[in-house]
Amino acid sequence: MDLYELFPHWKTRTERIRKSLENLAPYQLEFRHRSDMRSMGNLYRHIIAAEIYWFQDIVGGMNK
Repeated sequence: MDLYELFPHWKTRTERIRKSLENLAPYQLEFRHRSDMRSMGNLYRHIIAAEIYWFQDIVGGMNK
């Protein structure tokens, strides 16, 4: 069984993230609301890394 079949909302969420990134120029990904905050690109990378961790280590670990 595919993980997206178990968690269908994650597929929708992943597609929305992908589509939102498609239309951004590199300079937009470097945008920061304040100089001491993460850039938009950094926030996207953080979200994607957290989702990969969740799928591989948390959900994937349940099958061991």
